[in-house]
Amino acid sequence: MIRSIRFRGVLTLAAVLASISTFGIGTSGAQFSATTTNASNHAASITIDSPANLTASLSFVLLDCRADLDWDPGATVGVTQYEVKRIRISNGAVLNTVVTSSTDFSETIGVTLLGQPWRWEVRSILGAWKSAPATIEPSNGLLCLL
Repeated sequence: MIRSIRFRGVLTLAAVLASISTFGIGTSGAQFSATTTNASNHAASITIDSPANLTASLSFVLLDCRADLDWDPGATVGVTQYEVKRIRISNGAVLNTVVTSSTDFSETIGVTLLGQPWRWEVRSILGAWKSAPATIEPSNGLLCLL
């Protein structure tokens, strides 16, 4: 019984030492060496150019308002998609979000109550990264107001 207690004690001590650090046998007998690992995280950042020369025009077609947006890609290489958002100016509500691979976008938006015009934001997308928005409020926005 004493042997089994000593054997369990040795196994327990060996398990504790193994979980804390490495344990090895050197030429001079038992040798204890601590192992330290630096597990610091590194954050990466990337800058993506916003679309350039964003233009928007509104036209009244068959009792609806049509918005046509056009832009040039930014200088960032590899951008293949753009996020387009229509936002109500009065309260900042996002009314529509579309991802497109084209550098132009059109949508039928209906008419709105006076004082409720829109603005559009277009962002370049590269993988999981997005640029700052290019923003525009059409200069002929009164065309679509009741």
